[in-house]
Amino acid sequence: MRLDWLPEELHSVAYRLARADQAAFDIGNLTLEWSKSEPLELVEREISDSKVDIVVVSIRPMPPIIPLLFSEAINHLRASLDNTVWHLAEKHVGRLSFHQALNVEFPICHSEDKFGQWRKRRKNNNLEILSGPSDLADRLEKLQPFNDVTQLIPSISDRFAALIGEEPDLRHPLALLQGYSNDDKHRQLRLGVVKSNILTSHTSLWEQDRGLRSLDSGSVLGSFPKGPRIELDASTTILVERPGAPGTWVVPVREIEALRRYVADIAIPTLLKGIALTGAIPPDLDPSDSGFDFKPRVLQAQGRSAVDRLEAATDKIFIDAMRAPRKRLRMDSTDENTSG
Repeated sequence: MRLDWLPEELHSVAYRLARADQAAFDIGNLTLEWSKSEPLELVEREISDSKVDIVVVSIRPMPPIIPLLFSEAINHLRASLDNTVWHLAEKHVGRLSFHQALNVEFPICHSEDKFGQWRKRRKNNNLEILSGPSDLADRLEKLQPFNDVTQLIPSISDRFAALIGEEPDLRHPLALLQGYSNDDKHRQLRLGVVKSNILTSHTSLWEQDRGLRSLDSGSVLGSFPKGPRIELDASTTILVERPGAPGTWVVPVREIEALRRYVADIAIPTLLKGIALTGAIPPDLDPSDSGFDFKPRVLQAQGRSAVDRLEAATDKIFIDAMRAPRKRLRMDSTDENTSG
């Protein structure tokens, strides 16, 4: 694998993308370990003479570093775009004035009118390379969400959508980067413990509410006829809520990977070369203190993303969970929680 097309001044961008991938890998490992720890404490709670609820009594706190790692990944991906535009502007203009520097950025506009306003402000600051006519201005416009409708990222796969009976949320990667970045700056990114499905001795998967929804202490997973003690398998993980789409939960590792692929394969090559270059920037580029220059690091990269590197561990946890005996729930017999 070679990266001769990437200017030396932008080698740091390749490292940013690799760091985003490593953050995704770390999130994946932390989430897998959390999921293996049986993080939910569940009980049966009698609600009538004929029914019981399955209730979440407590949830093991998620590792606080997970939202920090997600934030870091988003920051590196967003900054990679700004770094590339800065390099191209400075290459054309030379040393930027203070006011010019304030106006050099990768824009994310949701309408042609908004993009036109953005270009006008750059023209007023003598940044013709961004305001146009220029290849860079045209390429920036080409990448905007209002123009490019071919790169939408689904919140879930078609297969999983069919399983849970929901339609995927489709968003442009630039809109997602903007939303996550704004949420991170103005309020905490929302990560949550999410239930996807439960398997019990009473009902089949297809008879249940299979949608993704957040869980808190006191959440009811389902109501069932009173009778023999319920045996249950619960599928629970840590997901992130998409910005601007309340109740839409996504796997952090896969969301970061989809955004990284867009930035690495589409956005940066388009800005520099005018075309997409799939797989041109390896996700597993080593940024550590190895003593190597950039080119040897690129040659050593295997081109395997965090999703690829986590696949074996993810499959093992799924298989172990399927083989494990169903857990028998205890009855919550406290007076204040029992009704008859």
